[in-house]
Amino acid sequence: MDEETREILSRAFPPQLIKERPGPGGKRLSYVEGHKYIERLNEAFDGDWSFEIIEQMIYENEVIVRGRLTVDGGNIVKEQYGGAEAKVTRHGEILSRADDLKAAATDALKKCSSLLGVGLHLYGSESKAHSSSPPPPSRDNGVAASEDVSESRPRPGGGFRKATERQMNAIMAMSSQIGWDTNQLRETIRAKFAKTPEGLSVGEASTFIGNLKALLETMHNKG
Repeated sequence: MDEETREILSRAFPPQLIKERPGPGGKRLSYVEGHKYIERLNEAFDGDWSFEIIEQMIYENEVIVRGRLTVDGGNIVKEQYGGAEAKVTRHGEILSRADDLKAAATDALKKCSSLLGVGLHLYGSESKAHSSSPPPPSRDNGVAASEDVSESRPRPGGGFRKATERQMNAIMAMSSQIGWDTNQLRETIRAKFAKTPEGLSVGEASTFIGNLKALLETMHNKG
């Protein structure tokens, strides 16, 4: 990859394209819409690139896919996981699995592109908190969102409990069996929980371990 292409890929997105969405603990996360990543890849590689979904996992409340981005005439291949929460009606019925998978695929494309330098500047603003007042209780799970503000220490009354050493060891062991390196593991956790592995709670770690077990079982059955 030549220097001109690297410059195009790593060029920051203009401020007017950067949007924000709610994140855990009352944070605001910066993002750029997926079609802008596609435009950037087209500019860098003159349309000579491809993206495919090579694996998908559908759970009750979310979908996770593994995407593969191929550029530079096949000389560079990047793989990453992307995820999306299932969109449901007020009665809890799934609206569209197709739309959920599309959102997860877009997330995976963004993650793959970030490994080439696209949108890396956005990650530096992920931890910004734009409100000094405690966020309102989440209507999704009945737990105050402010309980996740501290990602590294317990809160009085047990509102947040950091993932145990045993849980983290299990996550590392299973991710190694799957074939992920440290970066892939961190990006997968970021896609699912919008935080680092070190910031996982006991409950989140338990959920993620369940996902890893299901993935390993799927891989075993395919083998």
